[in-house]
Amino acid sequence: MTRFVFYCGVLLAAVTSVMLGLDWMPAPMPPMPETKNLVFVAPPPPPAPPPAVVTQPAQPVPAVAPSPVEPPAPAPPPQIAVEPAPPKCDVRACASAYRSFTESDCTYQPSEGPRRLCTKGVSPTEASGVATPSSAAADMPSNVKCNVTACAAAYGSFTASDCTYQPFNGPRRLCEK
Repeated sequence: MTRFVFYCGVLLAAVTSVMLGLDWMPAPMPPMPETKNLVFVAPPPPPAPPPAVVTQPAQPVPAVAPSPVEPPAPAPPPQIAVEPAPPKCDVRACASAYRSFTESDCTYQPSEGPRRLCTKGVSPTEASGVATPSSAAADMPSNVKCNVTACAAAYGSFTASDCTYQPFNGPRRLCEK
């Protein structure tokens, strides 16, 4: 009886594999075509130049008669260390919001159009309380009044310069908060 059940099981497996097109040995896969890596990795910044070493030229040894003594070369002007400019945006907030964020110019690449300046978070000038001529309040027309903080918190696409936001459908709208 067990032999009969075994043979029926084998026969059933063979018939179902033929009917359903199941192969016991899979066909070999064709080799994958070569593709170019489209990810751009920025090169590392160049190393800082070594500090200049100022040395006095060696005095020639007089052969017969002593030559007149030359005055020492003037010392090079002191080099002034340039402090890096403060960032134009909240780097931490922008880096967490956009994968394409570039810290050097505080921009990101949207899915369509040119790179845009990141306005997420609190910019360093706003955090320090220093008003600059390029702040949102100075750029805003005098007839437009809105609460910049409330609008920025409510709308991710809020632009403080004209107090508008981009809804999911339709043109930009004036924020009335």
